[in-house]
Amino acid sequence: MAKKILTTIITLGLFVSLLAVTSCSSNGDDENYESHYEPAIYELEPTTSEPDPVIYEPEPIPTAFIALGDSVSSGFGLSGYAGRGSFVEYRHSRLFFNKLYENGIVEEYLNLAVTGYNTTDVLQLLHSTESDVLEYFYNASIITLNIGGNNILIPFMAGGTATGENMGFGFFDILINAFSLLTGNLSPELSAVLNESVEYFNYEFAEILNWLEIHAPYAELIVNTVYNPIPRYLGSMPVMLSAVADELIIAINQNIMEESVARGFLVVDIYAYFDGRLDLMLFNLNPEEGDTSLDLIHPSAEGHQLIAELHYYYFMQNARRE
Repeated sequence: MAKKILTTIITLGLFVSLLAVTSCSSNGDDENYESHYEPAIYELEPTTSEPDPVIYEPEPIPTAFIALGDSVSSGFGLSGYAGRGSFVEYRHSRLFFNKLYENGIVEEYLNLAVTGYNTTDVLQLLHSTESDVLEYFYNASIITLNIGGNNILIPFMAGGTATGENMGFGFFDILINAFSLLTGNLSPELSAVLNESVEYFNYEFAEILNWLEIHAPYAELIVNTVYNPIPRYLGSMPVMLSAVADELIIAINQNIMEESVARGFLVVDIYAYFDGRLDLMLFNLNPEEGDTSLDLIHPSAEGHQLIAELHYYYFMQNARRE
């Protein structure tokens, strides 16, 4: 009996020892497994949420028409003209605006043309433009520009340089210059001044275009060529002054054409349409320059009507091509 009990105790002891050994072996395997465990890498599903919308500022709808230039665009000589800022019903810019407005192309009109202006004056006007007028330029859909004639006329009238600075010419000098122009025999001094005036036009005209490209980015620009107001013949006699003017005017117009090709603005060749057409011009003294002014020849009402029709025709032709 005692032997049986001892055998049972020994058997139980061996069973407990075996369990202990098995338990220790199992714990060691678990620790070894976790130390080499590499966690699974899960790929995230692409998100289905929409990105925040990008808000774009709408471009302004151009609604304004602006006229820039000299006495041709200010309407000098026409009925109703009474100096800067006067209402002139039949000048070409007003007629052009009326046509544009009737067809819903523009809503506003601003005429900044001033009698006697050359390219230097237009540049000064643009660079001194205040914010309310700048807004007109930014919202402009059409701008017309008529400039260049006074670049030739002013140096001669002032007896000065291409920039209008006086060189000390007196009245007698001006008479000599006038006689040399009439006979076609320019003095070297006057010839140099007039040629320099063309060079100044080329430079300042490019500066005007640069300014407009920045401040009127949505505008279609229409530039007139300079016409020659002096008839080539009086009866059968050639007018030498006309030939002298022609040479300078053609040089200016050539530059306008070249800039048009390079920049893409429209050109209305007023020079060609007015050539020999005295019925499109009128002779008058410029009240802003005094009784001795030589600025005598400007478009008549018929001339302004023709310019307005040409502006509208070329604008619409270009719009159809686009």
